[in-house]
Amino acid sequence: MRRDIRPIRLPATGRFVAETARKPGSARLVESPAMTPTPACRTPPLEALAALISAEFNEMPGMRLTFAQARRLWNLPADECRRVLDALVAAERLVRDEDGRYCRWEECSG
Repeated sequence: MRRDIRPIRLPATGRFVAETARKPGSARLVESPAMTPTPACRTPPLEALAALISAEFNEMPGMRLTFAQARRLWNLPADECRRVLDALVAAERLVRDEDGRYCRWEECSG
């Protein structure tokens, strides 16, 4: 039996619930914490992000990412991603190659 689910935001609380219906007129609401978006203020501090991103580059030698790919990989807002990548470039942990991709300083020599 097919079950249709659609998210509904409750205006009073801002939380999301899922409306499920097996047949017309039998809808019921089920709370779903996974459907509630996390606020942007929960991103880790710059130092923690820099350590995480640096470790990712160290674990995957040869990785080269564009800015857009880095944003998607670490799910960061544009300004925060730019700040952390700029900090890693300034610390000589990362370099931008001639194509604008970020890579480890040791591997981007040419």
